[in-house]
Amino acid sequence: MKRRVFSGARPTGRQHLGNYLGAIQNYVNLQDEYDCIYCIVDVHALTSLEDTGSLQKNIHEMMLDWLA
Repeated sequence: MKRRVFSGARPTGRQHLGNYLGAIQNYVNLQDEYDCIYCIVDVHALTSLEDTGSLQKNIHEMMLDWLA
């Protein structure tokens, strides 16, 4: 049985190269060796967002970026 990895990211803005190099690239590398569970932690984002009106858009864009 494979070990599990659980990780989440806050949708506080658009994804950028730093997100790719720091997290997404590692997510892809881990998926062959581990059972991976990744999530968008939208409620946790409320603790740091000043403009919560953009949260839904950020969630949608992050999901699309991860699926691309």
